[in-house]
This record gives sequence, C-alpha cells and structure tokens, in this order.
Amino acid sequence: MRTEDKKKPRRDAGRALEFSRPKSIAAHLFGETAADWEHAHLLWRSVPAHRFHRDHRAAVSECMRRTSSTMDVWRLAIAGDAASAIGLALSMDIPEQITIRTDLTMTVLLHNALRGSAGATLVLSNLIRRMPLDRVDRRRFATSWLAHNFREAWPELDERVRVMKAGTAHRHGVVGEDLT
Repeated sequence: MRTEDKKKPRRDAGRALEFSRPKSIAAHLFGETAADWEHAHLLWRSVPAHRFHRDHRAAVSECMRRTSSTMDVWRLAIAGDAASAIGLALSMDIPEQITIRTDLTMTVLLHNALRGSAGATLVLSNLIRRMPLDRVDRRRFATSWLAHNFREAWPELDERVRVMKAGTAHRHGVVGEDLT
C-alpha cells in the first residue's frame, strides 16, 4: 500500500501575489501590464487597500466580467449589486482553510468595495479580520480596508493629515496646524 505525504497548504500562499506597476505608458500599451485576471481572486488576501492600483482594479473587473452563475443572487453580486455581495459574504461560514469558494465570495465583495460601496468595504474588512490568514497580514489587510472606508467618506481628512505632516506651523504647541 502506497502512502502519500499530504502537504498542509500554507496560509500565506497568496502573499507573494503583488503586481508591480508598469514602468511606462509604453510598457502598458505593449502588453507588459501586471493585470492578471486569473489571479485576481487572491488579491483580497494579498494586497492591502492602499496598494491597490489601476492594474489590480482592472484584474478584479476582468475576473468579474469572466465570471458567471446560474444563481440570481450571484449574478446580481457579480454585476455590482453591493447588497447581494454583502448578503453572500455574510451568509458564508468562516472556513478553517481558504477554498476557491471563499476566494470567489471575497473577490465579489472586493469588486463591490472597489466600485465605491462603503458597506461592502466594511464587511470586507470585518471578514478579513476573521479569516484563517497569517495574523499580521490579517490585521494589516483588515485595517487597510477600514482606513480606506474612512478616506472615501471624508477625503478632507487626507488633506488635513498631509498639512499636519508638512509641519507648516508650530504655534500653540500643535505642529502642522496654521491657526492664523
């Protein structure tokens, strides 16, 4: 009788999937783009919100364009209905190990978050925090999507932080705030 060693899958398998930005417009036009829709289902667990660039967004959009279902709720979620995507994600049990179904559900949720749904972004952050990922990555990704939600809701906060970091004034003990 032959026995096979079953290798336990690594929890951080998607970690290495970080696209690099094309170095120029020409590189993008001549096909040297990082957008690889076939691996878009791994992006939710490998790239934090602040590192998503146009190629990541294009990969997720293309993945959704090539995905279909016979179930109405899935079709709606894939088409961009945030409520359907949120419903699918919240009805999913938190797995002990990430499967393709988990990846697809989270990618549909990610797609809706990237389309501007604050609810989908909040649920994405919450679910990532509970997924069986590396502890540090799990916290980093979940927090990045939560911060993304705040930045989308209050874009003026980014400007105020930028001014504070620049250190424009040093009056009254507060660095960065011009009180004149």
